[in-house]
Amino acid sequence: MVMRSSRGLPLVGVVEFILYGCAKYFKERYMSISADLSNASVLFGRTITKYMETKTDKAQIHNARLLGTRENRFEVSCRDRSRRGVRRERTVQETVIGNDGTAHCSCMKPTLLHLPCSHVLATCRELIVDPTNFVSTFYTKGAIAATWNQELFGYGMVRAYTASNEQKCYIPNPALKRLKGRRQTRRIRNGMDEAEAGKRPKQCTQCGAVGHNYKKYPENAFPAAVEAGPSGNATDGMAEEVPTPELLDPVVDSGHRSYMSAVEHRHLATFQCRPPKEYLELDNRWLQRLRGAGLLTFCCLVEGGPIARHGRGRPRLMIDNSLITALVDRWRPETHTFHMPCGEMAPTLRDVSYLLGLPIAGTAVGPRVVPASWKDDLEIRFAGVDRLDDLGALEPHPNARGPAKACLLQFKATSLHPDTDDESVRRSLEAYRLWLFGFIMFKNGTSNSVDKVLIPYAREIADAPEDAVPLWSWGSAVLAATYRGLCDACSKDESNARFQGCALLLQLWSYERLAVGQPIVDHRGYEAQYYGQHDDDRPTMGTLWVCPREARRTYPSFVVALDRLVAEDVIWEPYSAAAVGSRAPYGLFSLCTSNETCASLVYDIYIEPHCPHRAMRQFGYAQQFPVPRGIDRVTPQDHSRFGQPCSGTWVTKVEPYVESWDNAHQDVVHPVAPHTDWWYETFLTWYRPRTRCHVTYADTQPVPHESSSTDAYARHRDEALAGAGPPGTSHRFLHSTLDLTYLKAYKTTSSTSQTWNTTSTISLALHS
Repeated sequence: MVMRSSRGLPLVGVVEFILYGCAKYFKERYMSISADLSNASVLFGRTITKYMETKTDKAQIHNARLLGTRENRFEVSCRDRSRRGVRRERTVQETVIGNDGTAHCSCMKPTLLHLPCSHVLATCRELIVDPTNFVSTFYTKGAIAATWNQELFGYGMVRAYTASNEQKCYIPNPALKRLKGRRQTRRIRNGMDEAEAGKRPKQCTQCGAVGHNYKKYPENAFPAAVEAGPSGNATDGMAEEVPTPELLDPVVDSGHRSYMSAVEHRHLATFQCRPPKEYLELDNRWLQRLRGAGLLTFCCLVEGGPIARHGRGRPRLMIDNSLITALVDRWRPETHTFHMPCGEMAPTLRDVSYLLGLPIAGTAVGPRVVPASWKDDLEIRFAGVDRLDDLGALEPHPNARGPAKACLLQFKATSLHPDTDDESVRRSLEAYRLWLFGFIMFKNGTSNSVDKVLIPYAREIADAPEDAVPLWSWGSAVLAATYRGLCDACSKDESNARFQGCALLLQLWSYERLAVGQPIVDHRGYEAQYYGQHDDDRPTMGTLWVCPREARRTYPSFVVALDRLVAEDVIWEPYSAAAVGSRAPYGLFSLCTSNETCASLVYDIYIEPHCPHRAMRQFGYAQQFPVPRGIDRVTPQDHSRFGQPCSGTWVTKVEPYVESWDNAHQDVVHPVAPHTDWWYETFLTWYRPRTRCHVTYADTQPVPHESSSTDAYARHRDEALAGAGPPGTSHRFLHSTLDLTYLKAYKTTSSTSQTWNTTSTISLALHS
């Protein structure tokens, strides 16, 4: 920092600049630490104080056991990363507290940093010893003050180090410098030159003025449709600005699909959420590794459920684009919930567990470093797969951003030789995992490739021993990817836009909870004959809806149905003991459990908040209000791979969120009271005026129709009423009654230039 903006100075000026900069820096550092010298409660600098507080909080979840006889030797067990599912060993460290004031730990952090680690702090808690005794004296505030209290003296008092040039020196005008020809300097430009030069000002190509571009040129600016008058011109009068509801963010709402539909009266397009046309079937040689990873039940669900698994036909997995689009219209990124007329709702970890059977416990699915040679490595690994002879040679991998679907389909289980080796089976499993990741669980914006960051996860599952397959929290990762896809899709209006995330989760969630567009289902999947010997062969609550006969509805019909949604149309507690016992009398998959944590969800570099406290009605509890307008979330601009390499920086950046997921079982929602109808009605009275419950456009200021002598009478209304009457009702009597009503209304709204006789003549002529 002391050399910033000194590149253009002469050598003497650079030295003087560094001197003054160092003196200023020493002064600032000393003033920062001198404020704490008189405070007896502060022992160290601010960085070390924050470090000790963090490690002390972390030490609270460690378990220290005394093992030594003559010396203070402890065994410290760290937190268990698995909690449920596959049992794994806890991380254990050994600490020794010496009588000479030293501390040793097998993690080697006290030796390297000269600071106590969390394991030593846990040991000090058991021995009732002050942990500050093991902090090096170099970190005390006195040592820091002694470092920065040194004085710096100038050199101008000694003599002058500059000499005046007696000869004339001509300095050319930079503005007159010729631009064409050989470059005048060979020095490599860097970021410091750009920072010193400053940001290039905007210049309009139309008028040449500085400060705006051609898009903001006054003569080219046109008012938006919502700002223009009836004729489309701004001179007709500006439309009144629609106030943003209290629970919504004005910046986010201005580009939201609900604003486009309800305020701007725009016709929105539907998303493309089509599942893959080609399916990779399960192979019996994969089952043990998929069972260890906690993914076998979900794989069977995608394959068609127990009926298809036992050879009774394989129904095709279908995704309703209209239903998914109607749900996207109601998703709010500010709250991570759907804003329905009956309250806020959202798919939670409990829905993921009961519907998909994915594991919630395990390590978070964070970012991985993928080398630039991933395509060459992939081709080398799959080159030796023993395929059937009649399939021919392997097709080369196309140029794509990730593993291509056309390449993965070459390694289906049905393409392997019957007597193939174990390596070919592993590679076939890796191809299946990449297909399942990229086109079912974590679907991206493309339809022909998988995100390359998923390659390490698929490979580790395929190469791991059958009894030591790593366990990741796939349920939280799928929910995080779906949240990110909803936040990204709610501001899109393109006709070819694709929904990213797990559309299958949204569809099953809607079928399970909302009485809107539910299809015809088959309950045979819960019969005893389809239950296997293993726990993974049991169904989930989503087995009922996975491959039904769909009752097709259009996108506008779904929008209207959700606008009219009431509390009686919602199944608020579909996973109660009575509901589960009624649907699956022989039981569900063991991972179908409740999880109400509030910890942030992690998938790759994406961090998404999980907000069950905003949808407590789904858990059978009373919804507390007022609810905050927004939530603390990592913006997509901060965590985006667009234009950035797949480097290890992301691993370090996301590491705090990955570690916090290990303690997710401690950060749970605490309900205040059970649900009551009176409290729920009180909440709706507070909630509805503060959000946008309806997406359908409604004209708040309709223009009254001015009658004229050429208006015709709407006979279809009379015919509908006549058809709805009892048998024998005279049409003429109904027409006469409606004529009288119509004439009275017309007499009230007709202009003064027309007479009653003229109106009566027109009306009678219509029915003669």
